[in-house]
Amino acid sequence: RKAYVIGGAQTYAQFAPLVDRYLITFVDARFPAADAFFDQSLLGPDSDWDEEELDVERIETEGADEFPFRVIELRHRSPEKIR
Repeated sequence: RKAYVIGGAQTYAQFAPLVDRYLITFVDARFPAADAFFDQSLLGPDSDWDEEELDVERIETEGADEFPFRVIELRHRSPEKIR
């Protein structure tokens, strides 16, 4: 079974022990008023995760803000330990 979690920060922290795959979007822009970010310490050791940058097609939407971004997929190397 699959379940999807879409933050906030406290939700990410609560579900972190159950997560075997993350899709993380990195936006190449500064937002001075931003006050919440994904806490990378939730991932634990880097050696537990395989990382792949995904090829994501941008859909043009009239009136949408345009910022460069990239999407990274992280897959846990031992998902059986999480489930």
